[in-house]
Amino acid sequence: MRATALGTALLALVTLTPTPAFAQGSGVQPRVSNGRVAGPLKRALTPAPAGAPRQTTLVAGMDSNGHLAGAVILTRIDSARHAVEILTVPSTVLLGGSQRLGDVVRFQGVAGVIGLLEHDLGLPVNHVLLMQLPQAGSIVRSLGGIAIANPAPVPYDVSGSRGVFPAGRVALTGRTVQWYLEPNERPVTIASDVRTTSIVARSSPSASS
Repeated sequence: MRATALGTALLALVTLTPTPAFAQGSGVQPRVSNGRVAGPLKRALTPAPAGAPRQTTLVAGMDSNGHLAGAVILTRIDSARHAVEILTVPSTVLLGGSQRLGDVVRFQGVAGVIGLLEHDLGLPVNHVLLMQLPQAGSIVRSLGGIAIANPAPVPYDVSGSRGVFPAGRVALTGRTVQWYLEPNERPVTIASDVRTTSIVARSSPSASS
C-alpha cells in the first residue's frame, strides 16, 4: 500500500468523541510546545500556534535499542469538532514511492518519516510522542490498566505463566501487557506491528510533544 492511498483513508475515518485516554492531561487540545525534542526531529515538526483548531501528533513505540517498534500512529485532534481521528501507518507501507516505512526509520530516523509523510500525504506533523515499550508496564499500571481489541488469539509463555490472550476485548494490566508484547510462544498469529500499535494507541495519555 502506498502512502498516498492512506491520505484518502484518513479523510474517511469515523469521527470519535475523545476517549479518556486522549482527554486526560491536556484535553482535546495538545500542548503547544516542542521544547522536549531537539535537533533533526524538532526541525521536522511543523510549529502549531496556540489555539490552532487542528493539530497532528505522530505516536510511536520505541524498543530497548531506541529503534521504532512497528507501525506509527497519526492522531489528528480537531478541537472545533471535539473529535479525534486516528490513522495507523504500517511499517510495510511505501513512502516516497518506493521506501518502506521500516527502512526509512532505520536509515533516516523518525525525522525522515515525518518529512516523507508530510510530502506524501500533505499532512504536517505538529507534535511527536514516543513511548518507551520497556516501560509499557509502568505506563499501563499508572492508567489503571487498558482494554484493547485483540484481532486473534495470542498464546504466551512468560515468567512461568502460560496461557492465551483470546480474540476480542482483552483487559491488560501493567504485568500482562509485557506478556502480550513479548509472548515468547509460537505460533503467534498477530504480527508484532499490530500488537505494538494496539498498546501504544491505548496507552498514550495525551497528545503532546
